[in-house]
Amino acid sequence: MIKKTNISLLGLVIGIVSLFSLPLFVGTADADHLRDWGLKMDNTSARFKELRKFDYDAVVDKESQLVWDRYPSVDPLNWHAAWTKCFNLEIGGRKGYRLPAAEEITTLVDTNKKGPALPEGHPFGNIYDPEQFGYRQYWTATTSNFDPNLAWFFDVGTGEVNIAIKSSYYNVWCVRGQHGHDGM
Repeated sequence: MIKKTNISLLGLVIGIVSLFSLPLFVGTADADHLRDWGLKMDNTSARFKELRKFDYDAVVDKESQLVWDRYPSVDPLNWHAAWTKCFNLEIGGRKGYRLPAAEEITTLVDTNKKGPALPEGHPFGNIYDPEQFGYRQYWTATTSNFDPNLAWFFDVGTGEVNIAIKSSYYNVWCVRGQHGHDGM
């Protein structure tokens, strides 16, 4: 009985020491990869950084740690062609782009703004369509959970996502980073 209690107590002590010691063992290089999901950056110039090594045509969002095409496509495509466009996109000598998941593209939204629903001073271009007198809408990688022929699209003017048939034509805004699509 005493032996079992000592072992349990030892396990508890090791667990507590490990919990409080973890930050000491995580170096700054490793800490950079740990995501702070509670991070909210209100200063747009601190949040978005135009990447010199990508010829300033890509932007990293320090809140989500995703790299966005600074100048999204102005040629509407169907959903399948939008996938192909992102897969073939090269910016600054780098590939690896894809359509963003609905929850990823909406991380760009400032809920206090409309037309566009992006933070004041954002670095993105091509988001307004002068021919349609409105803001563009962009495909997401997210398919409908009730019909695989439907996918979600993002309206940069309102910051909302809606659903459409995949043969519809919307613009393409590619992203590079974590893998957050379902690709159905």
